[in-house]
Amino acid sequence: MPGKKQPKQKRRGRNEGSVYLRADGRWSGTVDFGYDSTGKRVRKTVYGKTRKEAHEKLQSLLEDKRRGLVEPTTITVQHFIEQNLTERSSKLRPRTQRAYRSAINQHVLPAIGKLRLANVKPLHIDRIYRNLEANGKHATACVVRNVLRPAFRKARRLGVIATDPTADVDSPKADGKPRVTWTPEQAETFLMAIKESRDYALYCVAITTGMRLGELCALRWENVRMDEAELDVVGTIGSPGDAELVGPPKTESSRRTVAMPAAAVDALHERRKQNLAEGNGASPWAFCALRGGNLWPGDIRERKDALMTAAGVPVIRLHDIRHFMPTVMLSQDANPKIVSKSLGHKSVQTTLDIYSHVDKSHLRALSDRMDSIMPAKRKSS
Repeated sequence: MPGKKQPKQKRRGRNEGSVYLRADGRWSGTVDFGYDSTGKRVRKTVYGKTRKEAHEKLQSLLEDKRRGLVEPTTITVQHFIEQNLTERSSKLRPRTQRAYRSAINQHVLPAIGKLRLANVKPLHIDRIYRNLEANGKHATACVVRNVLRPAFRKARRLGVIATDPTADVDSPKADGKPRVTWTPEQAETFLMAIKESRDYALYCVAITTGMRLGELCALRWENVRMDEAELDVVGTIGSPGDAELVGPPKTESSRRTVAMPAAAVDALHERRKQNLAEGNGASPWAFCALRGGNLWPGDIRERKDALMTAAGVPVIRLHDIRHFMPTVMLSQDANPKIVSKSLGHKSVQTTLDIYSHVDKSHLRALSDRMDSIMPAKRKSS
């Protein structure tokens, strides 16, 4: 009817949150996401030509909020990763910090450093891992994973990102090659050949206990109990220039007591006599330098090739010597849990994963043993 007043259009629909009609004729909705990791308040506004369009966009925003997604900020991968590494520094050894930063600077930041953290996809992470593996850098790929995974997990917990891009990516793994080490005969040949060397005791303890080189260089006499044939691993040597000469062990499980065979005890007795003869009786280090100070791993590496070549045994890495004891012990059916504890591994599974080739080589022996205890097969009638 002429002159009848038209009803006003409602500014909000029921259950549509903060959708409202703007003065310019557009519909709008705003969602408050709280605060991002920098303490900045985050709000996002959507617009639509119709109430329905604005409502649909708003519901999408509300779903993002329920999933913990905040509006992507200007935080870049480089900024967040470096901040996360700084926060973790107190829990990492200096050598580990250097390895982490080197791997990130060389392989992560050039690829995704300038991306906003919220824009990183699983494809980006997977590409970094696979490129490193394709170039034979399996260990570096594992280092990169050890940096990226905790950083993105933290970003997810803080609500900076909705999903963790590292979660659905296959983790890089070690190259899977069997660990190379000497046979018992080669180890015996080597020790007999270097019997008069200052390094004899160190190599004897290394071969028979599986201790890491850094742990051997950090070993003090106060941590050795000759009468009980035991020694305590309480630290690992740092690098020249580190604030602390001896740092904490690689992991908490690396802090352990190691049982020594008679050969290692005898070698340490001889080492002590040599220290006294050299005028190093007051040195606290079990394996000291000529002037009584500590040995560095580099000192041992400089001499090891010549010693091995002169002994007529394969030239292997010093860390490969660590594999001798567990390889021999597991091949003799030693309890993997005991071997794992002696090595200072985090778990038995770590030991089994590394030395799976030893287990496989004994499958036939286990099968034959089972045949010996089972009733003989019945002849078919």
